Order: sequence, then C-alpha cells, then structure tokens
Amino acid sequence: MDKVQKYLWVFTALIVFLAVQKIPKADGASKANMYDLHDDLFTSRGYKKQVRPIADDSNSLFVYLAFSLLSLVDHAGQARRHLAARCPGGQQRHKADTTGVSVGSTKVL
Repeated sequence: MDKVQKYLWVFTALIVFLAVQKIPKADGASKANMYDLHDDLFTSRGYKKQVRPIADDSNSLFVYLAFSLLSLVDHAGQARRHLAARCPGGQQRHKADTTGVSVGSTKVL
C-alpha cells in the first residue's frame, strides 16, 4: 500500500468517525428521532427515491452518505434485474449438477 492510499484510508476513517460522533450530539434530537431517521434512510419501508437533501448543512454528511449507499444498492439491484432479463436461467447454469460439475455452460464429468 503506497503513501497516498494510506492517507486516503486515514481520511475516510476520520470522516466516518466524525459523522458517527456528530449524530448523537445533534441539537434537539432524541434517540427515538435517530431511530426514526435510521428507519427512513435504511429500510425499504421508509426509503423514497424522490427525496434528496437539498441544502448543504454541516450536519448533513451522514444523510449524503446514506443516500449514496442506497443509490449504490438500487443500481446493483437494477443491474441484477437487467442481467436476469437478458439471460433467463443464467443462475442455474452455474450450479453444480448431480452427475458432474458445471463450469459456465460446459459440464465437466
């Protein structure tokens, strides 16, 4: 690992640490409010794609991180559905067979 990667890891860890430390100390926020926010951001029950943070606030780093993670998960799900639509039965092709081992679409006995 070179020097730049080490600094990048340290910087990322510092940002995550500061974001986590800032959440419980938010002004006027109770534990119940934090749990509600967590449910709204991280569960499918409360997640709404059309809701995005609109203002840069010093306390909004966690919100940006949460929406970024949810967007990545959403893109991964779309890619999985797209791949499944293009090759139906593609997952069964890679499973082991009782008479041999399946490698791609070729069976090795």
